[in-house]
Amino acid sequence: MSPHEAPAVNPETQRASRGNTLLMILSIVVAVDTLFILMLGVAVGFLWGEQSSRVEDTSYAPSAEEQEIWTFADQMATDVGYFIVDNDLKAYLNLYNPDDPHVDLASAESEFADVAQKAQEGEGAVEYMSDTMPIVYEDESTGETIVRVTISGMNPNSGRPAGGRLTLHILYNDGDMTLTGREGRELKRTGTIW
Repeated sequence: MSPHEAPAVNPETQRASRGNTLLMILSIVVAVDTLFILMLGVAVGFLWGEQSSRVEDTSYAPSAEEQEIWTFADQMATDVGYFIVDNDLKAYLNLYNPDDPHVDLASAESEFADVAQKAQEGEGAVEYMSDTMPIVYEDESTGETIVRVTISGMNPNSGRPAGGRLTLHILYNDGDMTLTGREGRELKRTGTIW
């Protein structure tokens, strides 16, 4: 064989060499993908841990005032529930301050009458209770604390909703609570009592 002639290449050897090269490239791609997936998993795990620790840091026991607001708001909702079942509009209206400029008494009467009508249609098979956690607001112009609670009727035998809903806005003032309205109020949410 002359020095300028290329050595004869065996086709079997050439195929094996290409197969090894292809196998090596695929191995590198798989290794890079695996490394990427592991790094992504570590990053997600880290972020999940950070989020979990933030949630734990922001959880807190309610203050004495928040507990008091929750207790009074829940009691107010229970009382209004009894007034609805008894169709006692007069007792319901007595929960309002007659001099409160934020109350539209005609609307309050109408809303109460609608729910009381539905309760009467339930023929005594409706009970009312708060169905939401109290939401606390501050009136931006007066600084007053306003608590919003929604009460709903339920059939105690079936557990199904019955009798409608009524949303209450309650004025909280150092342990005293009276029903109020939203007329002319600019409310800023300050929290939900858990």
